[in-house]
Parts: sequence; structure tokens; C-alpha cells
Amino acid sequence: MEKIKKNEIKKASKVFTEIFKDYEAYGVLFGRKNRLNRMYYLFRAEVYCAQNFTYKDGDFCALCSIKTPSDKEIELKSAFKNPFFDIAFFLNVGFKQAKIAKEYVDMADKVASKYYNPQTDCYIKNIGVRKEFRGQGKLKGMLKEFCGDMPIYLETQDENDVAIYKKLGFEVCEIVKWKGITHVAMRRPALND
Repeated sequence: MEKIKKNEIKKASKVFTEIFKDYEAYGVLFGRKNRLNRMYYLFRAEVYCAQNFTYKDGDFCALCSIKTPSDKEIELKSAFKNPFFDIAFFLNVGFKQAKIAKEYVDMADKVASKYYNPQTDCYIKNIGVRKEFRGQGKLKGMLKEFCGDMPIYLETQDENDVAIYKKLGFEVCEIVKWKGITHVAMRRPALND
């Protein structure tokens, strides 16, 4: 795995959009119209903030933004200092959808504050494997490479993901029903515990 370069943020955002395109949560956040475009710009903002800890496997076969205790996230407001991104984001996402997404993030942050310890835990911001490369152990490999034995916190909105993460040793911490989205907070304890 290698860290993405700044000029690969757009490509990483496109790949995350492709990986998560069928997730119902994005339909709730963004509606059906222009959903993929809206997702892409959301991922552009997320990957920009997480570029210091976003990694790709090969030609973007797998991709992850895993924040370790030593990683620093770039503040979101710095992404919007670029007027070209600022205008494109709001033209594509829309003010209403951006507000709904922010409300969701605020709720998720409140839940995370109960279970995520930034001093000791890894935080999976985004992680995924392109469809044609699934079943090859790439997800497990990314967790091992970046988190090792450390505790890991993540959130998902997909019941299939919950089952996969349970097989990888994660436990459900809390389930929140929010405006049609089932938000599942999960944590894997340190492997030596």
C-alpha cells in the first residue's frame, strides 16, 4: 500500500464513489437525483481532509483512509478556501444536502466520542475494495498493515459490512436510527487484550 499523492485525490474520490454507490445511506443523504455526483464531491472533501492517511493498493484496487493516533487530519474549512472547489461542491451537492450531511456527521461524531479514543485507537474514516478484487483478503490486509494490534473504531450503514467486520473481530457498540439511516458504530479491541 502506498499513500496517495495530492494529485490523486480526485481519483481516490471516484473510486470511493464506485465502491459505495449502492449504499442506501447515500440515497437518504442525497436523494436519487445526481446522487453519484453528490457522493463524489462528498468524498472529495473527505479525502482532502484525510490525504495524510489515505492509501491505495496497486491501481486503486483497494483504498483506505485509516487515521492512527499519530495522524493529523486537515481541517475541512481549508478545502473550501479554494473557490473552484467551493463553488463546484455546492453546485453539485446543494445547500440542503450539505446541511443534512453535516447533521449526520455531527450525530456520528457524538456517537464516536463515546467509543473512539484518539490517543490509542485507529479510526477507519473510509475503507473499501473494488468489487472485482473482493474476497482476496485485501480488507484484512489493510487493517493489519495500518493498525496491527491496536484497537480500531469504525462506522458503517450497511448490514453486510457489519457481518464482515464481526468476522474480523469487531463488536457493535451502538446502533442509531437517524432519518432512515441505520448508523452502526463498531470497535475492535486491541488484539493483545
